[in-house]
Amino acid sequence: MSSKIDNTYGPQGPAAAARARQAQAAQPNASTGKPAAAVLPTESVKLTGEAQMLAQAGKAASQAPDVDLKKVSELRDKVRDGSYQVNAERIASKLTRFEWELATR
Repeated sequence: MSSKIDNTYGPQGPAAAARARQAQAAQPNASTGKPAAAVLPTESVKLTGEAQMLAQAGKAASQAPDVDLKKVSELRDKVRDGSYQVNAERIASKLTRFEWELATR
């Protein structure tokens, strides 16, 4: 079974289509030369603290340096040959610290 996905709104989705309609409405009317009535937004969005924190984390991640391919290769080799050792205490400590930092914000 196959399904056809029709991307009628383009790559940006319905929000981009709405912005395009607003921009078009603000342009002068070709027949009269007068600007069309402006479309004013009637809805607003307020982000929660968690959403704002996720947005900041995403921005920080996008600005982070590229992946160290040499280190990835070394780790991959260690996992393959069985010599990679997991330090459970270190992982638990870092997870606990991360959770504490989230809770104190």
